[in-house]
Amino acid sequence: MLDQAQLPARQDPSRGFDHGMFIPLKLMFPDADIPEVQLSLRHDLDPQAHLDAGRALAALRDEAY
Repeated sequence: MLDQAQLPARQDPSRGFDHGMFIPLKLMFPDADIPEVQLSLRHDLDPQAHLDAGRALAALRDEAY
């Protein structure tokens, strides 16, 4: 979805979930029954690029899990 929106992205399988994401979700969803996607901030911190990424991924919100 990010590629289709012409937003460069790459996976880094060596990185686990950040505790700032993992711990709140673990408390809210202890059965771990929801999908999660973690994105890192861009190095340039461009707010528009982050908003564009959110728009590109918004359709995931409506998918059944």
